[in-house]
Amino acid sequence: MASTRPNVFVDVNIFVDISEMRRGWNNSLEVITGIRKEKYSGYISAFTVPILYFRRIRIEPDKEARTNVWKLINGHHIIELTESVLEQAKQDIKFRDYEDAIQYYSAKTKCDIIVTRNKKDFPHKDIRVMNPEDFLNSYG
Repeated sequence: MASTRPNVFVDVNIFVDISEMRRGWNNSLEVITGIRKEKYSGYISAFTVPILYFRRIRIEPDKEARTNVWKLINGHHIIELTESVLEQAKQDIKFRDYEDAIQYYSAKTKCDIIVTRNKKDFPHKDIRVMNPEDFLNSYG
């Protein structure tokens, strides 16, 4: 394990893995557990919160959805969604998906690593992009 705690940006799909028990969800949960135990400093974009809420509200009542989203992201620092982040994401044509660009430019403000289920969605090489399994092999 690295000598200092890495600043880890957790992509929204890691939380979706856990909440929907998708393939590999246990590794995603292990990353989140490491953040909660302060092995790593965990960060998310402010944009992650409404995305998770939108997914939860389709399967449970509003009050439960709000509570469960905040339980899911517990232990993570929230990176503000600024005009600068949105503008950089809008201008970057290397991203096929605007949401991924927002996640990337949010991560770039504070993080060393992005943990995501979809590494191919992040075309830049200035931040290390890892899936949960590779992250756990390196830092777990």
